[in-house]
Amino acid sequence: MKAMIKTFGCKMNQYDSERWKWWLLEQGICLGKTDPDIVVVNTCTVTDRAEKEAVSFIKKIKKDHPQTILVVTGCGVRVPQHPFSTLDEVNDIIPDFSERDNLRSLFSPVVPSGKQEITSKTRALIPIQQGCDNFCSFCIVPFVRGRSVSRREEDIIRDIRAKEEEGYQEIVITGINIGAYGTSTSTHYTESQLGTLLQHILQQTHIPRIRLSSIGPQYITEMLIDILQHPRICNHVHLSLQSGSDHILRAMRRPYRGGDVLAVTERLQHRIAHLAITADVIVGFPGETEKDFQQTYDLVERIPVSKVHVFPYSPRQGTVGSTLPVQISESIKQQRAKKLRQLGNRLRTNFQSSLIGTIQSVLFEKKMSNPYEGWSTNYVAVQVSSAQNLQASIRRVRITRLQQEKLQGNLVD
Repeated sequence: MKAMIKTFGCKMNQYDSERWKWWLLEQGICLGKTDPDIVVVNTCTVTDRAEKEAVSFIKKIKKDHPQTILVVTGCGVRVPQHPFSTLDEVNDIIPDFSERDNLRSLFSPVVPSGKQEITSKTRALIPIQQGCDNFCSFCIVPFVRGRSVSRREEDIIRDIRAKEEEGYQEIVITGINIGAYGTSTSTHYTESQLGTLLQHILQQTHIPRIRLSSIGPQYITEMLIDILQHPRICNHVHLSLQSGSDHILRAMRRPYRGGDVLAVTERLQHRIAHLAITADVIVGFPGETEKDFQQTYDLVERIPVSKVHVFPYSPRQGTVGSTLPVQISESIKQQRAKKLRQLGNRLRTNFQSSLIGTIQSVLFEKKMSNPYEGWSTNYVAVQVSSAQNLQASIRRVRITRLQQEKLQGNLVD
């Protein structure tokens, strides 16, 4: 039998999909994208668009492969009145990976034919916590992922050491709210033990590169900034920014203001060389005026970010935001999203161009038709032509030019 997994949403969903992959392999089921016997759809419910994309994919895959066993899992099926239970195309709904054994009833046991590689072993996701207590007014996540719970440090260290032994070159520290690691509740921002955890990871492991996933600016302490200067930690910070307007941040129930974000990013950029700051931003939140949007635009430009992920606001049933009276029209949301993305494209080009002439550490992940392609520590795509086998290796590269949104360079050694 052959299985395919389709993942929507965040890095935690990606991690869950990795667990699904390994479990399917243990059942003797191969993985592939053509003619699948089983399709596991790992859904996201953060936005209405993500939900609609999953529904569209389910209908298409079942139309193309009518005999396929189609299973839906993930956050999208953990909310009340989700659309997946009404789809005739769906064979089973398994809300959580812990209930995976229920899937066995849909297929005959297969004798495993040996271990199958499903990754190039370059980058691995390491979850450190689950859930969130912040209950931001736009966010459904606390309702589908639960309250914040941190993993034991010794378990995290064990998982990282296992990835080292398997040959991985980089780990990504991930979770629903990684800044809340070690807190009694994720709203107690000063209790964050993320910096201490990173310090212990550096002391007790030897993985070459450690990267952080998205973090709220309220969790970035002076101690964390000190730790982020370590050469094994990637010089890339992805901020869960959402808005630059104090008015909108209050309405979103975010615990910081635009001035706080600017102060934090200035300290980061002053102390970490070639730092890339990327950000998630929501436009068109209920009540957002042109002045509010302009404040967001100006803050993104002042930071400046190296890349901005723009999300037109999508109301989610069950959140405070969906009940607010001043909803913004879709046309205005799209206009603002377009304008902010254009700014993001310009800032990305500026940041990439600033790296020309520098030497960057690059982890090579895949070979294109001619050059090898990898990612710098500050998360910029870099291509190098070489007769050497660069796959899954970290090499120093002198950046020579920017071509088609990717940096080009030559090996230094």
